[in-house]
Amino acid sequence: MNISLNFDIGLMATGYAADKNMTDPSLLTPKEVRLRKACQGFEAIITRRLFAAMRKSTGDDPIFGRSFAKEMYESMQDDIIATKISRNNHSGLADVLYRQLSPTLAATSTTASRVDEVA
Repeated sequence: MNISLNFDIGLMATGYAADKNMTDPSLLTPKEVRLRKACQGFEAIITRRLFAAMRKSTGDDPIFGRSFAKEMYESMQDDIIATKISRNNHSGLADVLYRQLSPTLAATSTTASRVDEVA
């Protein structure tokens, strides 16, 4: 808990803390909610890949060895942990992606309204 608290304080100090829109879903439009979930999903995928690379680098377990069942269990465990990390904004990748992509929502809706006006 202390580590994540210090990490969050560090993000706030650098200006990379989560926007109010990222922390309060009631302030989001349906498009922003979909974008937020997509960003969190992408962060979860990257985190899973990171976990897989870390597990691969450690080699086989000398006591229990490797088995399909153990690999499946570790994969499911990694999926759950990666999803929780992305939903709790621990790494910040979803926040950065959301901030980068959210202006495109306004541009997309403006373009769509222009097309409707022409038609």
